[in-house]
Amino acid sequence: MNSLIPADVAVIEKTENSIVLEFILSPTLLWFKGHFPVQPILPGVAQLDWVTQFARAFGLCDRTVKNIRQIKFTVPMTPQDLIRLHLSFDEKHLSFTYKSFKNNEWITVSQGKVS
Repeated sequence: MNSLIPADVAVIEKTENSIVLEFILSPTLLWFKGHFPVQPILPGVAQLDWVTQFARAFGLCDRTVKNIRQIKFTVPMTPQDLIRLHLSFDEKHLSFTYKSFKNNEWITVSQGKVS
């Protein structure tokens, strides 16, 4: 089944103002279709969409993104990657960090701050 959001999202840690989620990027995610045919990667727009969707779904905040304060994509996310999404909210900004488990360590693949 094709989808726009990851299935089987696990909560690794949760506090009042933050949450850490873990999931695997299924090759059937619609975001991968056509982006790019030879080596699919998860587009930045998908990453931003998940930040707001997961923040709402897990009760962290209910804001929509009006401003991207900062964003940096350093390593492409590809099908079958194990991902950890760290979200935190401080009344003004929703900060995020995506990490991927590669070569036996968690590396930051993208991060940013939206308001």
